[in-house]
Amino acid sequence: MFKKQNIGRIFSVLFLIYLLFYLSANKTLAEPLLAIPVIYIIVICSLKFVEIFINGLFTKLILREFGKKIGNKESFYISLLSTIGNYFGPILGGAGIRAVYLKNKYKFNYSDFIGSLYGYYIISFLIISILGLISSLNLSGSITNSLSIFYSGILLFTLFLIFIRLPEKIIDNKASVLSVLYGKILLIQNGWIKIKQSKLLIINFILLGVTISFLGIIGTYLQFKSLGLAINIPAIVIYSTLSSLSILISITPGAIGVREAIFILVSSQLFLKTDDILQLSAIDRGATIIVLVLLYLVSQVVIFKRRINNN
Repeated sequence: MFKKQNIGRIFSVLFLIYLLFYLSANKTLAEPLLAIPVIYIIVICSLKFVEIFINGLFTKLILREFGKKIGNKESFYISLLSTIGNYFGPILGGAGIRAVYLKNKYKFNYSDFIGSLYGYYIISFLIISILGLISSLNLSGSITNSLSIFYSGILLFTLFLIFIRLPEKIIDNKASVLSVLYGKILLIQNGWIKIKQSKLLIINFILLGVTISFLGIIGTYLQFKSLGLAINIPAIVIYSTLSSLSILISITPGAIGVREAIFILVSSQLFLKTDDILQLSAIDRGATIIVLVLLYLVSQVVIFKRRINNN
């Protein structure tokens, strides 16, 4: 008989096989990592470990809001699976994994999860746009700079979604690109409406968003420093926030190619060369893969030992 635990084993094998193909196709990822001092690798990987743990708190917070409880270890494990899904899977693959897991084990409705997730996106966009706008103004000294305009646009759009209620039906052609886009915007706004009823949840989401942004900026600073690049704090903040945005709206696994293209477009404003961007990207992706693989292998060992003890 096919047992549920076999699904986990199949997933583990498929993940490791995919990982081997991914690494073989991206052999240059290891080169910048091998070229920097080990201490930087350790600290950068440690920050990514903390980020996964912090993201796990999101699951714990939304379950608590709906009267359900989950332990720190399990919320961390779900965050790990979600991060793997986002990094190696299709668009929003991590969200799908988390939603299915919570539905199967905690009977947590997909609509409640997606609503909470999209509500959190509103807060994330707000934090990112504020940090990016302040940094771009410090970097250029002008509101007419393209980066300042970009972050101003995100900030105004986010504030619009927070304070203005969009009508449910505005485009009749459901198959059109505009209709699909409008539907996504409505989902995000409805998510905000769902979570704004709890002031405590909003405060906790803000704290999560600020913490994640702060960890991302520190990690970016260390990546710059490890390569001996000039430390320009506004440029580092912009680089970090653009990286976060590319992940949130990624159309490829781990926003691969998308993030690099964005950075190359604004490289002159960040005082970076194309080679610098590619090396920074390789360090970040290499460190992420190291953390995800190690944590996943450790988690599977722990699960295997637990099953043996239970038997």
